[in-house]
Amino acid sequence: MKIWQPLKAIFKNKRSKSKEDETLVGRIAQSVSGRDKGMIYVITGQPDGVYVNVCDGSRRTLRQPKRKNIRHLLISAESVPETFIKDGKIDADDTRIAAFIKERTDI
Repeated sequence: MKIWQPLKAIFKNKRSKSKEDETLVGRIAQSVSGRDKGMIYVITGQPDGVYVNVCDGSRRTLRQPKRKNIRHLLISAESVPETFIKDGKIDADDTRIAAFIKERTDI
């Protein structure tokens, strides 16, 4: 897995509220706080500038994503393949996401 970075390191400029300026959809993230500490997720949505929706394909599916504060995640520079994303949204089934996460991580 690539080096995990806090959000500030990924976006050098100050964060804006605009979704178009800094899209995180498709990036791989690791939880650093909460009950799910250490879990690996794929960011599936970004409803506002503070929270993102994440799923892992097994416990958290695309139909029931987890709402997570961006500050509680370490973001990887790696993202899902472009074939998983359509019109700015994840367009893959849960088994493909779970397989991608398992393949990319050393768990």
